[in-house]
Amino acid sequence: MIQLDNISKEFTQKNHQVMALTDITLEIKANEFFGLVGVSGSGKSTLLRLVNGLEETTSGTIKINQEELTKQMTKKKRDMIQKISMVFQQFNLLQNLTVQKNVELPLKVQGKSDGKIVSDMLDFVGMTEHKHKYPSQLSGGQKQRVAIARALTTRPKILLCDEPTSALDEHNGHEVMKLLKKAQTEFGTTIVFVSHELEVIKRWCDRAAIMESGKILSIVTVNKSDHIEDTTSYVEKAVRYLS
Repeated sequence: MIQLDNISKEFTQKNHQVMALTDITLEIKANEFFGLVGVSGSGKSTLLRLVNGLEETTSGTIKINQEELTKQMTKKKRDMIQKISMVFQQFNLLQNLTVQKNVELPLKVQGKSDGKIVSDMLDFVGMTEHKHKYPSQLSGGQKQRVAIARALTTRPKILLCDEPTSALDEHNGHEVMKLLKKAQTEFGTTIVFVSHELEVIKRWCDRAAIMESGKILSIVTVNKSDHIEDTTSYVEKAVRYLS
């Protein structure tokens, strides 16, 4: 489904070069719930932005379903990107639009209109009764539900999630994760989930890549039965806890 081969990403900051990602090679399978885990600054979010076409690689190739994600914005690239949606930590809802209008927005951007899909997605996330409210009238958990509905409205093949539970309390975070798992199960969505929270990765992900300083240090199949161990480094703890 998603194939990254020898990906590197370099940024220019204050007249010097910063290597954000170095030699990333990774394959994520179709319909997998895949975690990217690491401390802040490890390169997780940058990697998501590359997959979504929001940033360009410095070197290496990205393929989605065997098709290369080119640097040039062609019709083919736009079609590929339209099959990918994102859910963000801070919801990114438009404050001047109602819940329903926010959920409709991705279809509108694509020049489409489908009231049934919008209605179905609002029902899917349990927000139908709030469809005429504005984001300022919602709780954090409700806002993230709307954001998930909006992301799923285009029926994406891939859903990229950038720490979507970190701004929520434990209960609402758990409810959001249940929705993401439901999307994976019911729609066959491939989910790439970024987090620094090992417990969340442990409970929900099938496999996880452990990142540090822009590199993948380990890829593990998540074992959901072990307890966390107190070790000296985040990477060591992640490997032992998740695998």
